[in-house]
Amino acid sequence: VIAAWRFGDAEQPQVPGLQETTPARTAIAPKADGNVTLEVIATRRGGSFVDVRRGDAIGVAEFTGTVEKGQKQRFVGKVLWLQVRTPANVVVRRNGNRVRLPAAVKTRGVFVTSKRIVPAQPA
Repeated sequence: VIAAWRFGDAEQPQVPGLQETTPARTAIAPKADGNVTLEVIATRRGGSFVDVRRGDAIGVAEFTGTVEKGQKQRFVGKVLWLQVRTPANVVVRRNGNRVRLPAAVKTRGVFVTSKRIVPAQPA
């Protein structure tokens, strides 16, 4: 143990398959045209980890956690940033209408406004 402590790498070890979960700053969010109501509903397939924030990926967290099978989370705001780890396990509704999420929802997240859903671009 002493040898590992003394001669080990000062950086945290890299674990294969483990990804950083802290959201990175994203590009400027699109302009809002009023409030959006966003619902995330876990389907019969199972739950999914969901992160919803106001404005962008480092904005105020509205919800960070797992939406379990059969549960629903509802959010209202001008611009919401959304990340869903297992999109196949959830139904997403924007202003009452079911929407299809871009692939970026798993990695970079997406911006959701009352008019559109836009993939977040790395800064």
